[in-house]
Amino acid sequence: MSALHLLTGLLLVAAPACHLEERQPLGSIRQGDEQALESLVTAVYTALATRDTGALDSLVLPAATVALTAMGEGYLLPGHVLLEPEAPRSGDAAGRVVRTDIRLDGDLAVVRVLAAARLSGAATESEASDHLTLVRRGGAWRVAHLVFGGWRGRASI
Repeated sequence: MSALHLLTGLLLVAAPACHLEERQPLGSIRQGDEQALESLVTAVYTALATRDTGALDSLVLPAATVALTAMGEGYLLPGHVLLEPEAPRSGDAAGRVVRTDIRLDGDLAVVRVLAAARLSGAATESEASDHLTLVRRGGAWRVAHLVFGGWRGRASI
């Protein structure tokens, strides 16, 4: 057996044991940040579900943007569309937060949200993967950008 074959074999055996370490940058998390972000995400989805424009206005930066990936090539809209009656994720498709994955770096955070909802007339739930970019302004976290993924069938758990 050649040295190349031996080296390839060793790499194939060792590769499954390798994994990427996921952790926040040192010094990037302040005490209470994760709880504040979880609360903000819950408040955003609650405000969308109840069409509470006053709450949304306090949670979203005036210059925030919204991307809708389910519409063909996707559209980038100004954040104030969230305050309109037929806002994305409002009403029957508002969704409830199933899981969040938070990544913090100082005054910037990115949150992946798995949302589930029973759309009107559907027999089963659907789920969507949304991404929120959050910034700390004046000591409070606010939404700077939202990406709403399309709804797809949800497996029974």
